[in-house]
Formats: sequence, structure tokens, C-alpha cells
Amino acid sequence: SIRIVSRFWTLFIIFFFSFCTLVPFGGLVVPPFLTSLFILFLVRGVGRFRNTTYRQFILDLNLDTRQCLQQREYTCTKYYDFDITALPPLFNQNQSRLTPNTPKPPTHPFDTCLASVLSCFVYPGSVRFSSYRASYDLAAARHNIISNFNGVRARLQCNSNQILDTLYAKPKYLVPNLLAISCVGNLSYQELGGMNHWLRKGYAALGWNHCGYGYSSGSPTGRQEKEAILTIVSYAVQVLGYPLERIILHGNSIGGFTACYAAAAFPNIHGLLLEATFDDIANLVPALVPCCLPHGLIKHALRYCYDLNIIAYLKMYKGPVTLIRKTDDILMRSEIDEVSTNRANFLLLELIKKRYGSVFTSEESLESVRIWLGVEEDVRCEIEKQLDKEKCSNHLENFDSSLLEGLSDSFKQEIAVFLASQFMKNQKGPHSSVLNFDYIQPPAHVPWND
Repeated sequence: SIRIVSRFWTLFIIFFFSFCTLVPFGGLVVPPFLTSLFILFLVRGVGRFRNTTYRQFILDLNLDTRQCLQQREYTCTKYYDFDITALPPLFNQNQSRLTPNTPKPPTHPFDTCLASVLSCFVYPGSVRFSSYRASYDLAAARHNIISNFNGVRARLQCNSNQILDTLYAKPKYLVPNLLAISCVGNLSYQELGGMNHWLRKGYAALGWNHCGYGYSSGSPTGRQEKEAILTIVSYAVQVLGYPLERIILHGNSIGGFTACYAAAAFPNIHGLLLEATFDDIANLVPALVPCCLPHGLIKHALRYCYDLNIIAYLKMYKGPVTLIRKTDDILMRSEIDEVSTNRANFLLLELIKKRYGSVFTSEESLESVRIWLGVEEDVRCEIEKQLDKEKCSNHLENFDSSLLEGLSDSFKQEIAVFLASQFMKNQKGPHSSVLNFDYIQPPAHVPWND
């Protein structure tokens, strides 16, 4: 009925305003518009009752409702595409046996109200119209994943009772026994996000929709997003059977927030891949928000409601990390015309300063990395060719800050650029460009003991 109304809403409006008189109906006086809606629902009900496929679907739905909690899977309705909210959750975060290293997200009485105002700007996909508009594309992509990669849908319940819409799939021939959890951007959905790249590369993948996206409930506040990713990781470990050491987190754009938070909460994960991610959304306010609006108030609201300080959580993680920077990405720049202001640059600088503080004792080492980040691709390649990569690798293989005391400042600068090239990969293209197939791999480990 929603699809019918969405297609012919103009006819309904014309009908309503053209015939706005009240008409008798069964002893009552009702507007003709309500009568039309009643007739629509009645026709739909009769059509479904006479449809043998739909009657079989109802039987399968009832069977799954009774059996899914024991089987931990929707077996009977697996190949139907329908509103999954009709089924009970397969997993509740209250059943989690994992203990995150991060503190429990605080509860603010007004964060949901504030999020409802800001979500159309920060998480535009949470606006229901966006989901309806993309429903056909999402259904086609979901059918492709379920059919070609044995996909399995599931509903999960968080501690604060919001429901998460997830999709797990794995190819017939797995390359390694690794699971990639995809945290999509603010205008994407699980069916269209990074899990498709991992599946084509031969990895198992688990996608999920942000709170308020698709069939996920709630609002994408910082607290609910944190609870969501903790529930996702717990489900991957306890139900899907992947230990933390076999899980890769892939965060795209704003999805880097939940990916970094999960990495900080579970430091034993296999690795972290951040694609076109910023360091702190407050630093993007001057470029994205008009000057006529109060920047200070907006920054405070973003911090209070969403807590999108990605670098703070990234510093807490000590495992393998790969940063993917889109060179033509103007959305991630605090100054649109300056490549050097891409916030991924600052994410990299803060990360390597945290891990290799003894390399960056002088400003020259930081400046050498900034130069490498700010030049064009061909110049950057020339700088990398001049590095003594074998010598730098030997020093990093058993890295210890005490070993750097006798090195010259010029060689420290060389190590600094080498470190930057190990953590960051560059891809030519705008913010929404498809990730290079060569970058779909587990992040490489760079030794450190600073």
C-alpha cells in the first residue's frame, strides 16, 4: 500500500481536495479520502488471501517465529524479501559474553531529541524518505547477495532495545577464514556498502544498517551507534563463530567512528581499515556549515549528540591499521581548495605520533610527512622511490625507541615518511568513489614498541 500511495499520491491529493465533502458510510460520516484508503487496504488483503505464494509465506513466517531462537537463523523465510521487522530478534546484547575495554556509553535525556534535528544533516540516510527512495535498489542488491553468496538476514537487539538490521554472507570458496564487518557511510546501506567488495575478494562479510537506516530502529546518536557496534561484534563472535582475532573492521567515512570504537573496545581484532575517514567532525564544521550559523554551538551539539571524535578511539587501538585517502575528496577537507587539509592527513599524523613518538621528536620529521601528504601523486611516488625502504624496514622490524637515539635527523625524517607510506594508501577519486580492489585486504602489521 505504501508503494501504491507513493506512486499515485498526486491522484489522492487531487481526489481529496476535489471531493472534500463528508459522505455517509455505514451510519458514520467520513471523508472520502479515508474511504479510499480503506478500500485500498481491503483490496490488498483480499489479493494476498487469494495468492498461494503469500499464504505459504505466512506459514513460513509463523514457523520461523517459533523456531528461529533455537536455530539462530531464519531458515524458512530466507529467500523471501519482506519487512524483516515481522520476525523476533536472533540475538540480544544482554546475552553477550564479551567485555569491552571502553566504558559504557552514557545516557543523555535529550540526545535523541537533538539527534532528530541534526540527523538530516549528519546521518541523512536515517530520514525515512531516503530509505523508501532507495528501496528498489536495496531489494535488488539484497537479492543478489542472498542468491550468490548464501546471504543470511538477522535482527539483533541492543541493550537500549533498538533493533539492528544485518546481513551476513560468505562465498563458497573462502580465501582466508576472516570476517569483514562493514561500517558504511551516512548515505549508504549494508546492501550497497563495503561488504560487496569483501565478498568479491573471497572474504566472509557482515553488513549492518545504522540506527534509523533501512529496517534498523532508533536514532543514530553516539550512544546508540556505540551500542550497535558492540552488539554486532558480539553477534559475530557468539553466533557466527568468529573469534576476535579473525575479525576485520572496515569503516567508510562516518562509519570509521563505529569501526574505531569497536577496535578500542576489542583490541584483539585482526585489523582496522579506514576509508575516506576524518579525525573529528568538529574540524569539518567551518567548511560544511555556512558562516551565518553559530559554529561554536554546532560543534558543541555534534560533540554532545554524536561524539564523532574518531582519533580519540583510534589512539586506543594498537593493532594493524590501514588508512585510505581519496585524493579528490573535497568533503573531507577543512579548506576545499587545499589537498593538505584533508582530515585523513591529520588522522595519520596523530596516529603515528602516538605510536612512534620518538621518531617525531623534532618538527622536521612532522614537516617531512606533511610535505609528502600535500604533493601530487607523481611527486609523492618520487619521494617514496628515494627512500631506503630496506634500511627503514630493518629498523622497524624490532622497533625500540632506544635504537633511534644515535640516528641522524635526516634518517629519522626518512623513517617518518616511510611510516606514513605504510599506514596510508592513496586512491584517486572523489569521496564516493568505489574502493580500489587491491586495497581489499587485511591491514599489514607495522612493528612498534615506543
